Amino acid sequence: MKYIKILTFCFLLACLGFYVVSAKDIDRIGQKLFQKEPEENKQLENDELNIDVNSRYAILVEQDSGRVLYTKQAKKRIHPASLTKIMTVYLALQSITDENKMVQVPADIFPKLEAENASVAGFQPNENVRIKDLLYGALLPSGADACITLAQTIDGSEEAFVKRMNETAKQLGMHDTHFTNCTGLDDDQHYSSVYDLQLLLREALKNDAFAEIFHTKSYVVEGDHVNPTGFTMYGTMWQTMEVHNLYSDFLLGGKTGYTPDAGLCLASQGSVDGTQYLLITAGADGDAETEPYHILDAIKVYEKVKKES
Repeated sequence: MKYIKILTFCFLLACLGFYVVSAKDIDRIGQKLFQKEPEENKQLENDELNIDVNSRYAILVEQDSGRVLYTKQAKKRIHPASLTKIMTVYLALQSITDENKMVQVPADIFPKLEAENASVAGFQPNENVRIKDLLYGALLPSGADACITLAQTIDGSEEAFVKRMNETAKQLGMHDTHFTNCTGLDDDQHYSSVYDLQLLLREALKNDAFAEIFHTKSYVVEGDHVNPTGFTMYGTMWQTMEVHNLYSDFLLGGKTGYTPDAGLCLASQGSVDGTQYLLITAGADGDAETEPYHILDAIKVYEKVKKES
């Protein structure tokens, strides 16, 4: 009988010990479950506009304050397509000292660009152009020929330039971004988020030269012996709006992007009642042959901002 009592006592002690450990575990789990959410994540939940858009990913911020007014999967990784070229031009502007320096467009880049079906600005092989022409050629008509010429001119190779693109992304706090090229060509390791891209655009627009290019609707490239007549480049956003008879009182500038994996993308700047906003959208259905759902989203959002102001 005494032996049974001892066994029973030991059993109760074991259960009590198990209970204490389990209670601590539960408390620790509870703390994790109910701990305060980071302020950054709270901010990203803001949806002051109560609006929906065609794009699968979107973020709207006040440019000066960075206050978030609308988000839709803002930190999901996306294929940034030609929105990549915002970084290309921004980094180029940080690296050059003379925009009027003449450089030659390498002839050997064109076979690869043609094979990739990359968009080009219209430069000819071995054409002599100013660096300024290349900057406009990268942003307005989204020219991969301009981007690669800039990269090779500045750092000797696209690979070396892309390495600095990634270093710059880290410096800007773009934690969900990694580049493998300077043109936006789809690659599993080439990704960003609309949240990261608004960080980039906010910083880039502090550069007066970048802002001037971003707001430009058309730009004339002077001719040389290879291309005597020169040519005019048009901003893809403005050109698309003209084709589809679209108009906005609020849009100041924009950079479009598209690949089959990325969908229709747009990074735009708008002004409503003296306040400037940045809207980044990505993943809209469609292509160059459909309605421009990315631009329609921007028009809709800025009009909603006006209505709510």
